[in-house]
Amino acid sequence: MPARKTSTKAKKPKASKMDRKKITSRTMDELRTRDYQVAKVEYWSPFPPPHGRRHDLFNCIDVLGVHPIDQVTLGVQCTSRTSALARVKKILLDPEVEPLAKGWLKSGHQLEVWGWDRYGSKTRILVIPILLLSQWEIGAGERVDYQ
Repeated sequence: MPARKTSTKAKKPKASKMDRKKITSRTMDELRTRDYQVAKVEYWSPFPPPHGRRHDLFNCIDVLGVHPIDQVTLGVQCTSRTSALARVKKILLDPEVEPLAKGWLKSGHQLEVWGWDRYGSKTRILVIPILLLSQWEIGAGERVDYQ
């Protein structure tokens, strides 16, 4: 019987999705480590039956963080890393969400989309800020990748 070949290459770790509860709780924990006071502002409604619906603050904010020292109010849309750009697109282009996000930003608050995943044994966050470009326009800022 011939000897079995073994690969000398190290296997590259795969990125994996995280479930919804872990994403929200990790977002809240990360904000706390950055000295924010944190509140979950999304909730689950069992109506309309049979499946129900998840409701976000202004249709785009899952977690709210208030930093008392820096005097910053941060709204975070937390999601999986693979869905982060879809959430940015929703905030910028959805006719129901865009005016609410614009009002949030015009009021002096901050808005970010956080995309989470696991890469091997590491947890990664992709942070995409939503910016007020002018009085009439909002856009996405530079992506920041934390590992």
